[in-house]
Amino acid sequence: MMIDHYGRLGVTRTATHDEIRSAYRRLAQRLHPDTHGGVVSAEMVAINEAWRVLSDKARRSDYDANLRTDTTTTTVPTAQWAPWSADDDDDDADDDFVDDDSFLGPMAETVAVRRWMVLITFTMIAAAVLLTALFVYAFMRSGTTTP
Repeated sequence: MMIDHYGRLGVTRTATHDEIRSAYRRLAQRLHPDTHGGVVSAEMVAINEAWRVLSDKARRSDYDANLRTDTTTTTVPTAQWAPWSADDDDDDADDDFVDDDSFLGPMAETVAVRRWMVLITFTMIAAAVLLTALFVYAFMRSGTTTP
């Protein structure tokens, strides 16, 4: 069973080298470990392998020849995320469940990013509590001054 490197990069089998390179760069920029706290995702490894095979002319021709003879090629779905639009809001009964990956987008694919999101949330809550306590203290302090 062969994996469809063209589908993984989101290009057609007749794509030129420049189209493959731009698709790889777009995906690599989105999935690079520097943007995900140093965590290398499985999808980044997969697109690197697809680029390794499709960027070299000899490897690509061997891959294409094997692809023609293999009938059990599987296409790996790529996570395509689009921002919310008014057309998406149809209020069906089927939409009661929200999947984390589709809701948070491609950045929520790694554990490190989810941990950072939790840390930022708790930091914001702590800051709100601290500010509230300071305002209460200042309010109480302002009313206790008597000549």
